[in-house]
Amino acid sequence: MRNLYNRSVIFYRLKNGQPPFSPYGKTLYIIDAPGTVQTQVRVGYHLPPTTDTQLECQALSGWLGRSFSGRLYYDLREQRGLTYGIYGRCFDNPLARVLKFYGSTQLQHSGAFIRGILDHLELAQTSMATPQEVDALNTYFQSQFDLLHDNKSQRLQRYIQLIVKQRSWQEFTQQQTALAHLDANQLNDMAKQVFSQPPVIVLRGDLAKISVDLQRKLPDWNIKTVTME
Repeated sequence: MRNLYNRSVIFYRLKNGQPPFSPYGKTLYIIDAPGTVQTQVRVGYHLPPTTDTQLECQALSGWLGRSFSGRLYYDLREQRGLTYGIYGRCFDNPLARVLKFYGSTQLQHSGAFIRGILDHLELAQTSMATPQEVDALNTYFQSQFDLLHDNKSQRLQRYIQLIVKQRSWQEFTQQQTALAHLDANQLNDMAKQVFSQPPVIVLRGDLAKISVDLQRKLPDWNIKTVTME
């Protein structure tokens, strides 16, 4: 299954001439909000709307950003205390698919928090998930699917979403089965495919208080102020 997955991803991207999404390079986009006591952080990747990237989007958001049981939460919250919470989500809309990790941190931890997220995105490409991580992730996806079957309203909502996206229930169940049987090699391959290019990073915080720290912790990233006007 893993070799088939790799070949299909490479074939699609070569056929369609679509390199990984990296339109902005290493740029931190900051919405300046003077007086705020926290920095809100959004780290995201835009993915082409294919079956393969749909699997990648769901798997990576679950592996790294699965609330209190994801890798990011365990390190950045439980071990280092840089945030109250960090989460991952796959926004799978009909015309756009976005993998996003998001959370907030205190002003003095802004640079370390972002640096920690980026380090984990790099680590996911070089370090295999442990058997315990894989088992927990598989159980998480299987439990989601089981709960969906037990909830009539959720089944109806999912069915409507599939119609909008022009997908069948069979395709959906096949994907859920794949998610519930992921292995460490697949996760590592997905991370290499998605995280090999710089993400889009948007912050909202007090620029005057966090810019020096950002420059120290992320010296190879440019800072650009975004206005909401």
